[in-house]
Amino acid sequence: LFGARPAMTFLAAGHATSAAGLSWALFALASSPKRQETLRQELKLIDDNGLLVISEKNAVSILSENHRWEELLRTLDENEVLDAYVREVLRLYPPITSVAREACVSHCIGEHRVAISKGTVVSVPILAIHRSEAHWGAHASEFLPERFFSTMVSPTSAPREAVSQSWIPFLHGPRSCIASRFAMLEIKAVLAVVVVQYSLTLAPGMEPSIKGSVATPVDLRLRFTPIPRAHFVT
Repeated sequence: LFGARPAMTFLAAGHATSAAGLSWALFALASSPKRQETLRQELKLIDDNGLLVISEKNAVSILSENHRWEELLRTLDENEVLDAYVREVLRLYPPITSVAREACVSHCIGEHRVAISKGTVVSVPILAIHRSEAHWGAHASEFLPERFFSTMVSPTSAPREAVSQSWIPFLHGPRSCIASRFAMLEIKAVLAVVVVQYSLTLAPGMEPSIKGSVATPVDLRLRFTPIPRAHFVT
């Protein structure tokens, strides 16, 4: 019983947000063919046994017999390029655009010492913070996964540590999303399988809009073109 509530949070509360994040990830890659191909080649390099290419032959054996599947998941999770792509998607298109928190105690925050009284409900505008040029530089509204590479300098004069605190799709601290790592790996795994096997393009005239408390894209229409297996033969 102790683990029932966290488990339901993982499976139920994270279902819609992970689906929204994955949808926006597919949209972002379909909108940028060059970046899509860069990610595809990166995945090709780390998946030397072709486990990401799901077929009737290996669909069952991957999970039941091939012990390298867990190793592949760890590799996907730790790959800097894939991680940067997913982080940039969640920055530009956070599934939850804002949250509210009630102050448990009175406190003063920020350099201007703004007073927050106990019981005050504070709104955290995640989307606005994620697209703020003050935090992310002049190209804050563009899809630039490189901004999360370890070799990149901060896009503003602020220290990189301060900028990282402005990436809050899961919030920060003890009240952050309990399933953040699971959600990230879930998106990475599905995205990797799709990108390796299909070329993604936007349907003509497609301009998705956001609707609902979970920022799910509406009228998202993509074309999935199978990639010949020879594309992955070195």
